[in-house]
Amino acid sequence: MAGWASSPRSRAPGAALVPVIVGLATGDQPSALAWVGIVVAFPAIYLIPQTDTAHEPEPALDQRLPASSGAGDGVIAGLGFGALFALVGQIGGDAA
Repeated sequence: MAGWASSPRSRAPGAALVPVIVGLATGDQPSALAWVGIVVAFPAIYLIPQTDTAHEPEPALDQRLPASSGAGDGVIAGLGFGALFALVGQIGGDAA
C-alpha cells in the first residue's frame, strides 16, 4: 500500500478537517456531542472508500501509475473544498 499522503482516501478527511479548524479558529465551541461526532466521522470518512482488492486482477505493467500520481492535486482539491465549506459557513443568515 502506498503512503498515507498518496492514498485517495486520505484526501476526504482533509476536506472535512478544514471547516473544523476554521470554526475553532473563529471562536466556535462545539458541544460534547459535536466532538463525539467529529471523532467518529473522521475515521469513517477515511475508511469508507476502502475496497477489497484481493480479488482484482493485477493491472498490466504499462497501466500502473506511480504512487504519487495525482496526490498533490488531490490534496489541493481537498483543501479547496474544505475552504469552500468554511467560507460558506461564514455567510450570515440575512445574505439572501
